[in-house]
Parts: sequence; structure tokens; C-alpha cells
Amino acid sequence: MSALDETVEYKIIKIEPSSYSINIPEEFHYSKDEYKLKSSVSLEIKLDLESNRLSYVLNFKLTGTKRDDTLGVLGLFELKALSVFEIENLAAHIKITGDEKDLDKDFVYYFLDIATSHARGMQSTILKGTQLASFLVPSVNRANAILNISATDSIK
Repeated sequence: MSALDETVEYKIIKIEPSSYSINIPEEFHYSKDEYKLKSSVSLEIKLDLESNRLSYVLNFKLTGTKRDDTLGVLGLFELKALSVFEIENLAAHIKITGDEKDLDKDFVYYFLDIATSHARGMQSTILKGTQLASFLVPSVNRANAILNISATDSIK
């Protein structure tokens, strides 16, 4: 069953930055000619069938290196963004075989898109007024998203 084939009833239980850090040195004045920026994003998905909860944690990092390599790698911004959803009849979207739990890909991607939007909103708010305000959390590689699902006892 695909999440796109039917209406999925859900509530957003929590949206929050679990942690973040900003480290923009005074001497940092971003220009494409002077700095090379690199962003990375990783994902953790947790599943709690008892409470019908699904959580997404997006870990975003933005680093910069000066093109003349005089400063080394600067860890400019890091965000760990949490989105928790309570999904009516969550078990209906999961194929359980023994200890294996297989979520429908479209279902996972649907909530991944929402969680990514949440993370971008957090990042926008946190970086407002800084030189990094125009950078966005990149998209998560969808092929890897399915590999990062773990069952848990409870999601609060």
C-alpha cells in the first residue's frame, strides 16, 4: 500500500532543533571567490508502533574552507532537527516479516519531505541576519533514507 494511494491521517507531535551551533568567525566574509562551502545531511528515522509515532532526525552540517587554505576547515553551522509524527494506523503502512519491518517507500518519502521543510524553517530562523542566511538544508538522498530506519521502544 502506498501512502500516495490514500489519505494519511497524522498529527505533528513535535518540531524542534535538538541541538545547533553557529561558529562564524569575525574574519569570515563569505564570497564564492574566497571560500568553498560544503554541506552534508544525514538522516535517522525511528519507528514506534505502540504509540503510532514516526520520528525523523536530520543532521545538517555546513563547513567552509578558504580557497588559499590558510584557515583549514571551519565548522560554520550544525543543526540536528527533530520532527515527530503520530500517524493513525501506522502499522498498516509496514510490512512485518519476522524481525524485519519494511515501510512503504512513498510513505517514508512523504514524511521526509515534511521533516526537511521543518529543518529548513528552523535553519532559516536560526541563521536570520547572518552571512549564512541564504543557505538551505539540502535534500536527503532518498535511496539512503530507507536504510536508516530503526524500531524503538518509545518516541516522546
